[in-house]
Amino acid sequence: MYEDASETTSYDDIVKALGGDLSKIQEAMDNTTGAAQAMADTQLDNLSGDITLFQSALEGAKIAVSDGLTPTLREFVQFGGEGLGSLTEAFKEGGLTGAMDELGNLLSEFLAMIIEKITGMEFDRYLQQNVFDPCGMTQSGYFELDRLPGNCAVNYVYCNNLNDFRTNIFCVDAKGTGAGGAFVTVKDIVRFWSALTEGRIISGNMFKTMISRQSGDGSDAEEGYYGFGMWIIDGKGQKDIPYFQGCDPGVSFISEYNPNTNTVSVFVSNYCDNVWAIARKLRQR
Repeated sequence: MYEDASETTSYDDIVKALGGDLSKIQEAMDNTTGAAQAMADTQLDNLSGDITLFQSALEGAKIAVSDGLTPTLREFVQFGGEGLGSLTEAFKEGGLTGAMDELGNLLSEFLAMIIEKITGMEFDRYLQQNVFDPCGMTQSGYFELDRLPGNCAVNYVYCNNLNDFRTNIFCVDAKGTGAGGAFVTVKDIVRFWSALTEGRIISGNMFKTMISRQSGDGSDAEEGYYGFGMWIIDGKGQKDIPYFQGCDPGVSFISEYNPNTNTVSVFVSNYCDNVWAIARKLRQR
């Protein structure tokens, strides 16, 4: 306490300054608290409020989890932040279609992160041991562009100002990710389909679910339906035809399995040729 009484204010003086009736002051404070809570509830009853509550829940979760798990959660959060930025850019450049394509890539990369955290293995090593090797895909894998195997083809993109082709090494990741980028051969893709249909890497029931319609309305003849990791073409009274595809600068790929004829087709180009047109012509025979 101060020794100089002139520098202090008594309790009675404070009460008198605020109206003189302590019970009324307390009632006013209670009413103020209730009004503030009502105002807060109103402000939180919208999208911004939902986000605020979600952030608060995340903060609580962060406190609750162990120190060992926090770094993992931070990686996921950082990935999500970067992903929202790339989704925004994709939407600006390609509209809803561009955003959905980018979302598919992000979800694939997120799945790869989960696999790495659960197994403690790098994503490409996990695929090598659990997909490529069991399928007998001896010539396939994830390779660094500056350390390609001796028999690996280089991919090319056309450069208009040079009127010539150049390699795609500055157009793609230095190494593939969960969103794609594996090097494959035609024969290895046939082996992959064989392993799928024979139940060597997933069960027969799981494969049936994988190639069954999970979404879509059939409005597009080729991309009207989607299963799990597979596009589905309407079989028109016969069994549906699943396929998967991919492309990057200098790369185009499509492979489908026709259960009606038990045939597999694989088309791949390292010059970004229109492999889809070739597959379409074969399908229409």
